[in-house]
Amino acid sequence: MFNTHVKGQIAELKVQLRAVEKGMVISKPIPEARYDLVLDDGTELLRAQVKYVDSSSKNSQGAVMLHLGKKTAGKTRVYQENDFDILLAYLPRVDKIVRLPVEMVAGKRSITIRLEPVQNGQTKNVLFFENFIW
Repeated sequence: MFNTHVKGQIAELKVQLRAVEKGMVISKPIPEARYDLVLDDGTELLRAQVKYVDSSSKNSQGAVMLHLGKKTAGKTRVYQENDFDILLAYLPRVDKIVRLPVEMVAGKRSITIRLEPVQNGQTKNVLFFENFIW
């Protein structure tokens, strides 16, 4: 329905709206950087990477796949811990934003975010979106 550019814009606007609701000041880096926004909550500045997450997980129902790698020149580059401070992912299926620390995503090509409980009841090493709502 939307191309990736439009999805990115939607995610960024959703994050900006939520940041304003939280009383934050928002800045955009110029020129472009490995992060999309700088959020100022009055006590600290946070470099935020913003994502739109709607890809179904191939291995499980009730989950979405957050793709973290970026292909450039035939190689996949993954995020490193010094690229940003937080990742804010907009989940359109539940109309929520999750906040993930960079340590949770650095070095990974993708992670799975659960929108519904696992059918087998597993909770260990499962990332439930409710635990990270921003």
